[in-house]
Amino acid sequence: MILCCKSNSVIAANNAPWFEEGVTEVGPKEFEDYIRAGGGFIALHSGLAYGEGSSPDYNALTGSRFLTHPPRCTVDLHFEKPGHPIADGLCDFSIRDEHYAIEMLCQDADLFLTSRSKDGGVQPAGYTRLLGEGRLCALTPGHTLDVWENPSFIRLLTNAFEWCLKER
Repeated sequence: MILCCKSNSVIAANNAPWFEEGVTEVGPKEFEDYIRAGGGFIALHSGLAYGEGSSPDYNALTGSRFLTHPPRCTVDLHFEKPGHPIADGLCDFSIRDEHYAIEMLCQDADLFLTSRSKDGGVQPAGYTRLLGEGRLCALTPGHTLDVWENPSFIRLLTNAFEWCLKER
Protein backbone atom coordinates (compact mmCIF):
# COMPACT_ATOMS: atom_id res chain seq x y z
CA MET A 1 0.00 0.00 0.00
CA ILE A 2 1.35 3.40 -0.98
CA LEU A 3 0.11 6.76 0.30
CA CYS A 4 1.45 9.68 -1.74
CA CYS A 5 1.04 13.12 -0.14
CA LYS A 6 3.97 14.59 -2.05
CA SER A 7 3.97 17.28 -4.67
CA ASN A 8 6.48 17.19 -7.50
CA SER A 9 9.42 18.80 -5.70
CA VAL A 10 12.30 17.27 -3.79
CA ILE A 11 11.53 19.32 -0.64
CA ALA A 12 10.07 22.76 0.06
CA ALA A 13 13.56 24.30 0.05
CA ASN A 14 14.52 22.50 -3.18
CA ASN A 15 11.79 22.79 -5.81
CA ALA A 16 13.61 20.59 -8.33
CA PRO A 17 11.22 17.95 -9.67
CA TRP A 18 10.84 14.85 -7.51
CA PHE A 19 10.38 12.67 -10.59
CA GLU A 20 13.68 13.26 -12.34
CA GLU A 21 14.85 10.85 -15.03
CA GLY A 22 17.96 9.00 -13.91
CA VAL A 23 17.68 10.30 -10.34
CA THR A 24 14.36 9.19 -8.90
CA GLU A 25 14.31 5.42 -8.42
CA VAL A 26 10.51 5.12 -8.22
CA GLY A 27 8.42 7.20 -10.56
CA PRO A 28 4.98 7.12 -12.15
CA LYS A 29 5.75 4.05 -14.27
CA GLU A 30 6.89 2.03 -11.26
CA PHE A 31 3.83 3.18 -9.28
CA GLU A 32 1.58 2.13 -12.14
CA ASP A 33 3.30 -1.26 -12.46
CA TYR A 34 2.84 -1.77 -8.70
CA ILE A 35 -0.87 -0.91 -8.85
CA ARG A 36 -1.55 -3.00 -11.96
CA ALA A 37 0.07 -5.99 -10.24
CA GLY A 38 -2.48 -5.72 -7.42
CA GLY A 39 -1.17 -2.93 -5.20
CA GLY A 40 -3.12 -0.13 -3.56
CA PHE A 41 -2.34 3.57 -4.00
CA ILE A 42 -3.82 6.69 -2.42
CA ALA A 43 -3.00 10.10 -3.90
CA LEU A 44 -3.86 12.58 -1.14
CA HIS A 45 -3.92 16.39 -1.26
CA SER A 46 -0.36 17.38 -2.33
CA GLY A 47 -0.15 13.97 -3.96
CA LEU A 48 -2.57 15.51 -6.48
CA ALA A 49 -0.78 18.87 -6.79
CA TYR A 50 0.76 18.10 -10.18
CA GLY A 51 -0.23 20.82 -12.62
CA GLU A 52 0.04 21.00 -16.37
CA GLY A 53 3.58 20.13 -17.44
CA SER A 54 4.60 19.12 -13.90
CA SER A 55 4.49 15.36 -14.48
CA PRO A 56 2.22 14.22 -17.31
CA ASP A 57 2.90 10.55 -16.51
CA TYR A 58 1.83 11.01 -12.88
CA ASN A 59 -1.26 12.96 -13.99
CA ALA A 60 -2.17 10.10 -16.34
CA LEU A 61 -1.74 7.63 -13.50
CA THR A 62 -3.90 9.53 -11.01
CA GLY A 63 -6.35 10.58 -13.72
CA SER A 64 -6.37 14.27 -12.84
CA ARG A 65 -4.35 17.46 -13.01
CA PHE A 66 -4.10 20.21 -10.36
CA LEU A 67 -5.42 23.62 -11.39
CA THR A 68 -5.44 25.91 -8.33
CA HIS A 69 -6.85 26.54 -4.88
CA PRO A 70 -8.10 29.65 -3.05
CA PRO A 71 -6.70 30.54 0.38
CA ARG A 72 -7.75 28.14 3.13
CA CYS A 73 -11.46 28.36 3.72
CA THR A 74 -14.47 26.35 4.83
CA VAL A 75 -14.88 23.40 2.48
CA ASP A 76 -18.08 21.37 2.49
CA LEU A 77 -17.63 17.73 1.49
CA HIS A 78 -20.59 15.92 -0.08
CA PHE A 79 -20.85 12.20 -0.78
CA GLU A 80 -22.21 11.86 -4.30
CA LYS A 81 -22.42 8.09 -3.82
CA PRO A 82 -23.31 7.39 -0.17
CA GLY A 83 -23.28 3.66 -0.98
CA HIS A 84 -19.64 3.69 -2.13
CA PRO A 85 -17.46 1.54 0.18
CA ILE A 86 -15.24 4.54 1.01
CA ALA A 87 -18.33 6.51 2.13
CA ASP A 88 -19.36 3.78 4.57
CA GLY A 89 -20.36 5.21 7.95
CA LEU A 90 -19.90 8.79 6.80
CA CYS A 91 -22.19 11.77 6.28
CA ASP A 92 -21.40 15.05 4.57
CA PHE A 93 -19.01 17.18 6.66
CA SER A 94 -17.12 20.48 6.59
CA ILE A 95 -13.45 21.28 7.17
CA ARG A 96 -11.16 24.31 6.89
CA ASP A 97 -8.70 23.44 4.15
CA GLU A 98 -7.15 24.38 0.83
CA HIS A 99 -9.98 23.79 -1.63
CA TYR A 100 -8.30 22.06 -4.56
CA ALA A 101 -9.59 22.52 -8.08
CA ILE A 102 -8.57 19.61 -10.29
CA GLU A 103 -9.27 18.72 -13.90
CA MET A 104 -10.33 15.13 -14.47
CA LEU A 105 -8.30 13.51 -17.26
CA CYS A 106 -9.67 9.98 -17.25
CA GLN A 107 -13.00 8.45 -18.20
CA ASP A 108 -12.89 5.57 -15.72
CA ALA A 109 -12.93 7.52 -12.44
CA ASP A 110 -15.71 6.62 -10.01
CA LEU A 111 -16.40 10.01 -8.41
CA PHE A 112 -17.90 9.51 -4.96
CA LEU A 113 -17.04 12.79 -3.19
CA THR A 114 -17.32 16.46 -4.20
CA SER A 115 -16.27 19.62 -2.38
CA ARG A 116 -17.74 23.11 -2.34
CA SER A 117 -16.55 26.46 -1.08
CA LYS A 118 -17.54 30.07 -1.57
CA ASP A 119 -14.47 30.90 -3.68
CA GLY A 120 -13.79 27.49 -5.22
CA GLY A 121 -17.23 26.38 -6.43
CA VAL A 122 -17.91 22.64 -6.72
CA GLN A 123 -14.93 20.37 -7.36
CA PRO A 124 -14.15 16.64 -7.49
CA ALA A 125 -12.81 15.66 -4.05
CA GLY A 126 -12.66 11.86 -4.04
CA TYR A 127 -12.64 9.22 -6.74
CA THR A 128 -11.42 5.71 -7.33
CA ARG A 129 -9.93 3.87 -10.28
CA LEU A 130 -9.38 0.20 -10.96
CA LEU A 131 -6.06 -0.33 -12.73
CA GLY A 132 -5.25 -3.90 -13.69
CA GLU A 133 -5.47 -5.96 -10.51
CA GLY A 134 -5.00 -2.92 -8.24
CA ARG A 135 -6.86 0.05 -6.88
CA LEU A 136 -6.20 3.79 -6.77
CA CYS A 137 -8.03 6.34 -4.63
CA ALA A 138 -7.61 10.11 -4.95
CA LEU A 139 -8.65 12.51 -2.17
CA THR A 140 -8.15 16.28 -2.37
CA PRO A 141 -8.61 17.27 1.33
CA GLY A 142 -5.74 17.03 3.78
CA HIS A 143 -3.64 20.21 4.07
CA THR A 144 -3.73 20.89 7.82
CA LEU A 145 -3.38 18.96 11.07
CA ASP A 146 -6.95 20.00 11.94
CA VAL A 147 -8.18 18.11 8.88
CA TRP A 148 -6.11 15.03 9.76
CA GLU A 149 -7.53 15.09 13.30
CA ASN A 150 -11.14 15.43 12.12
CA PRO A 151 -13.00 12.18 12.98
CA SER A 152 -14.84 12.18 9.63
CA PHE A 153 -11.59 12.63 7.70
CA ILE A 154 -9.95 9.87 9.75
CA ARG A 155 -12.83 7.54 8.85
CA LEU A 156 -12.66 8.63 5.19
CA LEU A 157 -8.94 7.88 5.03
CA THR A 158 -9.34 4.58 6.91
CA ASN A 159 -12.07 3.52 4.48
CA ALA A 160 -9.85 4.51 1.54
CA PHE A 161 -6.99 2.39 2.90
CA GLU A 162 -9.29 -0.59 3.40
CA TRP A 163 -10.75 -0.19 -0.10
CA CYS A 164 -7.28 0.00 -1.68
CA LEU A 165 -6.23 -3.08 0.31
CA LYS A 166 -9.35 -4.91 -0.97
CA GLU A 167 -10.73 -5.21 2.55
CA ARG A 168 -13.94 -3.34 1.52
